Amino acid sequence: MKEHAPTIDPVMIPYRFTGGNFAAKTMHGSGKFKSWMLNEFEAMNLLHHPKLTRMVDAYDARDEMTLISELCTGGELLETVTSGKYVTEIEVARIVRQVLEGVEYMHSKGIGHLGLTPRDVLFVRPGGTYVKICDFSLSHRVVGNVKLDYGQPEFVAPEIVNMEGAGFGSDMWACGIITYLLLSGVSPFRGQVGGSNLPLLTMPDQYWYRSLVMGSKFGCTRLLKDSFFSLFL
Repeated sequence: MKEHAPTIDPVMIPYRFTGGNFAAKTMHGSGKFKSWMLNEFEAMNLLHHPKLTRMVDAYDARDEMTLISELCTGGELLETVTSGKYVTEIEVARIVRQVLEGVEYMHSKGIGHLGLTPRDVLFVRPGGTYVKICDFSLSHRVVGNVKLDYGQPEFVAPEIVNMEGAGFGSDMWACGIITYLLLSGVSPFRGQVGGSNLPLLTMPDQYWYRSLVMGSKFGCTRLLKDSFFSLFL
């Protein structure tokens, strides 16, 4: 039987049991791809934290799975932030702190997000300041290094590019890239071909010291391949 890669249809629906509006993510696929769907279901079933979108219900069929989760209506992180005239360092600090709280909780449960990008951070409501992490399709229980062949090159950690496996440090790398992007308005690893440039991931450490926003009260003091990430508020 031919395996079909998953396709995803995210929609907003009224939930008949409560009358409220929720997000519905329907995934279609078969064979080994069905295990990806089950993986996201299992991760969301284990994770319950204010900074993570909460799963409300799930519907499973032969080649299809629908996950019902709380609805965040404030929009994606970058889209919302760039729609305003400016964003202050304090606002960036508050956003990143919430993301780190969600990531810290996931790690405390032994689970890595392993696919974190700005699109996976949503504002809870329009004009609000609270955010939540969503999309756990690549999330995995981390024991040692997890083999991972997927990810968005602009945010993927060097160890994944080097086929060394993903771990908790991979999430910290992604948090660092998101922080850098919010502070500087520039994506450090965005290239001209295909929107990304993987060779830049092996650049010398001193590049970061030249490129970071200097004199900021909110600073990324170090972000190297070993993912040592210090955040000062």
